[in-house]
Amino acid sequence: MTANDIWWPGQLEEVSRQASSYLRRRFPRIAEAHEDISSEAKTQLAEQITKNPSNYPKSWFGTGPTPGTEDHAYFFQLAQTILRRRIADHFRTQTLAWARETDIEEVEQSLESNAASQERRLAISRLFRLCVEFIAELPQEDQVLISRLTGEGAGKGMPLSAAERQRVHRLRTRLAAEVRGRLGEHVSALLHDE
Repeated sequence: MTANDIWWPGQLEEVSRQASSYLRRRFPRIAEAHEDISSEAKTQLAEQITKNPSNYPKSWFGTGPTPGTEDHAYFFQLAQTILRRRIADHFRTQTLAWARETDIEEVEQSLESNAASQERRLAISRLFRLCVEFIAELPQEDQVLISRLTGEGAGKGMPLSAAERQRVHRLRTRLAAEVRGRLGEHVSALLHDE
């Protein structure tokens, strides 16, 4: 059997087509990044299969699995998982750049609450920026857990396991330490005053 007879490389164009379609449907506002994200996902899929062929079904390395079988579905599920990771990476990078480049004073001026003191509004702006950076730098599994807590992610409304509650506790502790370390104790007191 030659390299041309192996099934999975011949499916990469279909992976690209499906990725482009998914990106157009779900993320039309980042159209300028679609091609890069799709290309990165296809490249990573190929690298992952090539690097560890023993981790994948043997049918992928022959004439291919029959459409509708588990092996066939698994290939495209793997491609979709990798695509979603590349999308998350794109947004994580954009969010970090935004958080680092945002002028806090400009954000503070845009706050409309006249009831809050200027110092409190500035503290809220700084806290918001720090939280965005903190969440963007978390591993994907922690981000998914946070999205469940906010009612935004898959599994919303499901009770947390003991291990998940422990992870949430650790995340809160790390965030509190980050707030104290970067913004100081007075910020926490200022936010609780009103």
